[in-house]
Amino acid sequence: MSAKRPPPRRPRTMINITLVIGWHIKKSEGQKTPKVELQISIYGVKILEPKTKEILHNCQLHRISFCADDKTDKRIFTFICKDSESNKHLCYVFDSEKCVSIPD
Repeated sequence: MSAKRPPPRRPRTMINITLVIGWHIKKSEGQKTPKVELQISIYGVKILEPKTKEILHNCQLHRISFCADDKTDKRIFTFICKDSESNKHLCYVFDSEKCVSIPD
């Protein structure tokens, strides 16, 4: 008989992080990389324009196949998400201005 696992803890709050998207195309064209707000919840990841709160990208949790932080630079965060329209895998890389810890 197997032991029952306790239900997963629900996060107390949604995490809002202001980040800079490092698009190589923008950098190669000499344009400034835009700042964005990253909302991480149990439903997925939303990338918002920080002033207007317009949703730039909405990645549902079941479409995210991988996420990681840089082991040497905790300001770097990345995840891979399958786009619902094109069915392609997209890799998002973020460079935060400062480290943000996730509350328990």
